Amino acid sequence: MSGGIRLDIDPKSWSKIPEEITCEDDNFPGTYDSYKYYSEPGKGKPFILSALLHKESVLKGIIPYPVPVKVISTYFNGDKTNILFIHIVLSIGTNWYCANPDTDVNVRENTFTRFIVDSSDVLNTDDIENILQNVETHNGFSIAQLNATDGSFSKKLLGDSDIIFDLTEKPSTSGGNGKYDSEYSGTSITVTPGSLIGGTFKKIQHNPTYSPFCVKDIQLSGGNDMKVKGGLPNDLITGFYVYYKDATYTTPLLVELNISLDVISGSYVTSRYLLSKNTEKSGKGKEWDIRKIGSYIEEGELKKVIQSISDGSKLNLTLIEGEDLKSKLGDINKGITIDITRTFEQTGGIHTKYYDSDGVRIPYKTLSSSGYYVVQQPYFPSFILKGIKTESGSDITGKNLHPPGTEIWQLNIYFKEAYKDPVLIEVICKYEQSDGCPKYVYYYCKDGNNTWNGYLLSTQFKKGGAGEDFADTENLIRHVKQNADKVVFEKLEGNLKGRLTKYPPDPLWVETQEGKSTEERRQGDDQNENSNRSSTLETHTNSSSGLGPEAIAGISSGVLGGGGLVGVTIWKWPTIMSSLITRL
Repeated sequence: MSGGIRLDIDPKSWSKIPEEITCEDDNFPGTYDSYKYYSEPGKGKPFILSALLHKESVLKGIIPYPVPVKVISTYFNGDKTNILFIHIVLSIGTNWYCANPDTDVNVRENTFTRFIVDSSDVLNTDDIENILQNVETHNGFSIAQLNATDGSFSKKLLGDSDIIFDLTEKPSTSGGNGKYDSEYSGTSITVTPGSLIGGTFKKIQHNPTYSPFCVKDIQLSGGNDMKVKGGLPNDLITGFYVYYKDATYTTPLLVELNISLDVISGSYVTSRYLLSKNTEKSGKGKEWDIRKIGSYIEEGELKKVIQSISDGSKLNLTLIEGEDLKSKLGDINKGITIDITRTFEQTGGIHTKYYDSDGVRIPYKTLSSSGYYVVQQPYFPSFILKGIKTESGSDITGKNLHPPGTEIWQLNIYFKEAYKDPVLIEVICKYEQSDGCPKYVYYYCKDGNNTWNGYLLSTQFKKGGAGEDFADTENLIRHVKQNADKVVFEKLEGNLKGRLTKYPPDPLWVETQEGKSTEERRQGDDQNENSNRSSTLETHTNSSSGLGPEAIAGISSGVLGGGGLVGVTIWKWPTIMSSLITRL
């Protein structure tokens, strides 16, 4: 198993497409090139898609976690140098439309603008052609320019929670209206004054009636759209704050987007996006930089950040005073390195401690579980992991790590003693929490030579009495504890049989598993059936998706029943809001 299909949509990569996926020319009219991907046998048979790639690099903002899909359509300019638009049809019929926000930069650096539309509002050929022309004409997708061409078109894409913010709006106490409607969707937004930062910079909050919400565009003075380098994020947002140079509210310098968190337990460190003005290249204030941080910035530190933007042409970390503040501003979207060699201090209750790794502040929390001492980190809602530094000197990176670009929810380190002698590392990938949806967890255990060996647990989400049923992951940790902190395949029991594989796959081990007798396989199937699960994962060592037809069927019905992709989902583990809102 490989954690779902990672599909490279570069037209020159057809030879690398998994054998169960068919690609064909979609014959889109006009000068554009389009291609369609689907599973055989039969068009529209669902398969699990975990990532879209271009020239072996993950395209951002499209696939937040593995999902069952029917068809993928891609659209390129005539010479195939730019991906303009992508259309994904999920197994439940929901449509994901993803547009390139900036064709002037490498497509792999962009976060595609994603719109989620139900089957009743599917775009027709003319609609898609309008979008393609929009992306080409404006060097990236512009919702404002699209609406100027067709005033009703944007309503097909935007739901009530898709917000377009206007930074020229002021609070009523400063001569403004104090309220305005988001363009095209009509959602009401209240503008309220905030504190005076450092006695100089004015803060304003734009508060939509819908929360959480998605930021689809930001308008500046003169009707100009904010050009964010790499595009705006698709995360659910709960707070939108703007910091201006002075009380005239004419020169915005910084925009803060607070990412939706667990509203029940508040157990995660608040993450936020910082959009900072950059006049170094454009000279007109239309180009903005973006970074994702996972630390709280105090008011005094915030003043230093804004002052740096005001005095210079952009936010330049090399000019920021204090290494502590620099690490807080480290961009976690570029990937973080977890260091398990350091000394971890015990935390209490909901409190967290932290350390710095590769210029990024990493918060963590300690607890006890299954007879182990556990360190949970980095305690962000989600992050990209680029490596794990180990005490043995054989760091976990490259092909030994999970596939690059995978969004991670949690990384747990299990220790034999009080936060000393790590024996197990658990990496939980982001997943949709609806019954039957795929869930992938990577584990690393040390062998007798002090080398970390990798494993992949392919399971599914299942609801339990108080939230999620964690039976599979709990059983695996219990198995490791009972077998001298090792994974012993011959002693795997119940659902773990057939769900746990070596990672990266060992060809000799795979051949051994395929060579098992029919009776051995039947015994494993009987054990799975006795687990009282409504749908089960099957082992297909030659399948990229790792899911059998029964599991696919369970996913389709589970998503429909749980509402995970047709509304706002509350995550139970970690308990944060889903990053998807559809039009209801």
